[in-house]
Amino acid sequence: MTGHKSIIINGPSGVGKSTVSHILSRSVKKGVHIDVDILRHLVAEHRLTRGQIDLAYRNAAALTDNFLEAGYTVIVDGVFPTGKDLGIFCRALKTRNAAVYGYTLSGDVQVLQQREEMKTGSGKLRQHVRKLHNSMHADAGNLGVFVDTTDMGIMETVGHMRKLLARGIGRIKVSPSDSTSPARRKRKRK
Repeated sequence: MTGHKSIIINGPSGVGKSTVSHILSRSVKKGVHIDVDILRHLVAEHRLTRGQIDLAYRNAAALTDNFLEAGYTVIVDGVFPTGKDLGIFCRALKTRNAAVYGYTLSGDVQVLQQREEMKTGSGKLRQHVRKLHNSMHADAGNLGVFVDTTDMGIMETVGHMRKLLARGIGRIKVSPSDSTSPARRKRKRK
């Protein structure tokens, strides 16, 4: 992987997107990992509004632009439940000469719920994980390439994603003037 790439790692809680993003960003010469959750939590309110979530997507795009301009490969780790959410991020990108790739990590919902419960020590997010999982699968055609991590360890997932990237699989066409989702735009042009 060389510079001027933005790689979006999407998925529900418990799928391993932060760990995968961290390892991917460390495996390239000039890599950076942007965690959209950190940007969302900059807002000091306990309950985030839709506008604040969209602001986090746009802030992630602004940071991505800055790092791309400086020649970095940018790994964006976030929860984009639908193609509309991913589209907010993509339309906010101003850098047009960079390749943008989209991957949604997924897996068996019960496995994801168990992973999240082990991570947080609580079962409170089980329904949230299921809701995100179902939302992403319902809009699968608009969220990039799906990677099932159920039977893969972290390093296997990273290796698989590196192979996909090396073959150019998962590239998203980004256009600021088109309001449809990135994946749908790509499909229409084939």
